[in-house]
Amino acid sequence: MEIVEEPDCNEEQKKIKEVFFGVMLFNGKKLNWILNRMTNNNAQNEYYLTDLPALLKEEGERIKICSINDLEEVYGVNTVEDLKRVEDIMKARGAND
Repeated sequence: MEIVEEPDCNEEQKKIKEVFFGVMLFNGKKLNWILNRMTNNNAQNEYYLTDLPALLKEEGERIKICSINDLEEVYGVNTVEDLKRVEDIMKARGAND
């Protein structure tokens, strides 16, 4: 089990139809310990928090993956356009301003 950024995907990984939507929960003590094991061996030379589950699994820790049925529940908001889209969804669902 690993989470791979698209620029780092090989052809087989690009065929996978699952996405990571950005939510992780950790035991605080284990998180501090595993952060020290991170590397930046990727195309962007960045440290990816998405490497943490695989590192924990390598150490025998239990990883739980959750599925969702509605992608609108996990849309990210990074731009004004994204915010408008999410606001429109919430209004359609009857959420208050």
